[in-house]
Amino acid sequence: MKKNGVLLITTPHDPNQWNKLDDYARHERRYTVSQIKETLKNFSDIDVYTLGFPFHRIVIEMYNIFLKFIHKNHKAKWFRQSYIFYKIYYFLGSILLFIDDHFNQIPLGTTIIAIVKK
Repeated sequence: MKKNGVLLITTPHDPNQWNKLDDYARHERRYTVSQIKETLKNFSDIDVYTLGFPFHRIVIEMYNIFLKFIHKNHKAKWFRQSYIFYKIYYFLGSILLFIDDHFNQIPLGTTIIAIVKK
């Protein structure tokens, strides 16, 4: 990495949050904030936080309960088959994620964001 270069990392957060969407996305593992901070300790200006709390995490948990109830795995086409469902999902999702952004410093989100400089 060049001097004054910036590195942006996104990774799934918290091994205890592993779910069927991780399998679908072929994630290898989830990390903790402390693991990421330890890995990046030789960089300067380290900023690590999580995204997706509280609403995104709640929606993911409810969706995984639904998948277990119907004994199915996630299929992305379910969200694309109905134009109306697609529009409602993304409209409401945008609002909930906007609210979630106000809680980024609470390390309970579904995704870790790390920004570091060399």
